[in-house]
Amino acid sequence: MLAGRILNAEEALAAHLITEIHEPAELVNAAHALADRIGKQDPLAVRVSKRVFHMPRESHPHVDELAQAILFESQAKFDRMQAFLDRKKENKK
Repeated sequence: MLAGRILNAEEALAAHLITEIHEPAELVNAAHALADRIGKQDPLAVRVSKRVFHMPRESHPHVDELAQAILFESQAKFDRMQAFLDRKKENKK
């Protein structure tokens, strides 16, 4: 963007500016799949992320630090950590 260069889809994918490329006929299904993937995430994390994105530029990185602190103490984080520890324990058996 800063150089004023327009990238094609493959270049944007290689530069990690996008995560997937879809044919026009597949766009609606791909959008639904992305929405489903987002919907499976921790609802608090999704809400906090959306709010952080809408904050004024001047509020960063402070708002990012606050968001991370809130999410670090969330129940979903503790549940994920416990599931990880349980899997690790099972793999040692």
